[in-house]
Amino acid sequence: MGKIAVWLIGLVLLSLIYALCVHFRVDSIEYDLKDRAMVSLIKNDLDWVRVAIDGRDIVIDGIAPDEDARAHAAQVVGAIWGVRAVENRTAVMQSETPPIRPRPTTDTPTSPTPPVVARQATDNHPTTLTESPATAESCQDNINQLLAERTIEFDTGSSLISEESYTLLNTLIDWLKTCPRASIEVGGHTDTVGEEQRNLSLSLQRAEAVARHLQRAGISGSRLSAVGYGSAAPIESNDTEQGRKRNRRIELQINR
Repeated sequence: MGKIAVWLIGLVLLSLIYALCVHFRVDSIEYDLKDRAMVSLIKNDLDWVRVAIDGRDIVIDGIAPDEDARAHAAQVVGAIWGVRAVENRTAVMQSETPPIRPRPTTDTPTSPTPPVVARQATDNHPTTLTESPATAESCQDNINQLLAERTIEFDTGSSLISEESYTLLNTLIDWLKTCPRASIEVGGHTDTVGEEQRNLSLSLQRAEAVARHLQRAGISGSRLSAVGYGSAAPIESNDTEQGRKRNRRIELQINR
């Protein structure tokens, strides 16, 4: 093999090594920025924010409880050392009650539609309720049915609520408002994968995140408590992926 061929092969190999080093260096920077961003957001009670990294640029999205929280999220992330730019795609939570959709006419079991509580009229005279307030027992039954059909999801290994779960949370909130005198325990549960203490801590963080979301939506904080159970109360075997998925859950316990 001639010297020129050897040099060419050497240059190609050096180029590949350089490209790999750059690739892993970029990944390392992105992972570091995302970790620090998530820690800062959680410390500032901004667990509703979702983070995406592109090099040293950060995109945040999620549903903010108000304009101040939306601006605060961008400030917190922008203050992190190493961040070059922040794109704020967050939106402010709508305070209006969403329209009630009619039940499907099929025989397939569906989630219960919460009763509608009329808001105060524009002339400041209180209106009557369109439905009688639910008892704690019926409230619990309907919440159990909702959570049996769907699960409040989180980003993997974190307490950030997935945006896909907001619809479920809004439905749960509607039901909780129909039993306004009942106290609510938000219980976090995990599977058995990982260290027990880590699972216990994560389950509590997730329960607290849901409790904060409920409070921002109008559920009185005096009614709420958050408990982390870790993997201590499985509802299915942890020997299968399906069982582990079912065990990773949030439960709401209504107490009279």
